Amino acid sequence: MGLIISKYNEKDLIDKCWYESSNVIYSECIDKKDAYKDLKITFKDGRTYLYKNVTVQDYLLFRIHESQGKALNKYILPKVYGRNKYDFDKLDNLDVSELEIAKQLVLEEKEIEKQRLIEAILEEPGGGVEIVKDDSIAYSTLKWDYLGWKDAMYDVNYKQIDWNQELIVILNKSVVNSRTIMRPNPIKKIVVYINKYLLNLIESLESYDDETKKIAGRMDVVITENFCENEIHVLCSSDKERMVGQIKILNYNNEESK
Repeated sequence: MGLIISKYNEKDLIDKCWYESSNVIYSECIDKKDAYKDLKITFKDGRTYLYKNVTVQDYLLFRIHESQGKALNKYILPKVYGRNKYDFDKLDNLDVSELEIAKQLVLEEKEIEKQRLIEAILEEPGGGVEIVKDDSIAYSTLKWDYLGWKDAMYDVNYKQIDWNQELIVILNKSVVNSRTIMRPNPIKKIVVYINKYLLNLIESLESYDDETKKIAGRMDVVITENFCENEIHVLCSSDKERMVGQIKILNYNNEESK
């Protein structure tokens, strides 16, 4: 139980989530410029409430919980000094059948994206990965904001190239995700596929070796035109299965990466 599928609308800044839960089936988190969110929650009967100025921590704890009903009571609804933790409004009921249709469309979109990614990777000659049965590939997605350092408090001497090194953390996280799913089969090869648009970014990493085309001595870098300009794909393979990690790079400008 818990989160089934999610879709983030970058234009409207809305995180839409569908859940398998005894009470809550859907939520919309509306991003704002400050540290708080407005959270719409829809129940199985279509009842919908808007909770105002929810902290990022409480929203994430609600989102990742195995039971959204329990998480709602624990993080969103409790009383604080006799008052509601968050102000809320009762909204018009939503049509749950329309939500179900929307969920199926998102699931289909994700499956198409996954198959596109898998097919493109299987066509790559430079990865040196042995082809195994198609159903042995798993898939995950991460995000990294190229300009994320500008929203945080860093030393005045901190520069873009310093922040670029944080991309290594995301690459390693993708590998860790793969290792967790692929256990007990050990990872034997890691291939990082990038569009040439991202080459400046990769070359700015201190652990990248241009001669061997490796990151940290263990991740082979392959330049391809099969993927979108703002995507990195990390393929981890063992003898029996493969895991594809997609990393979406937000707000990237390849002229400023060094």
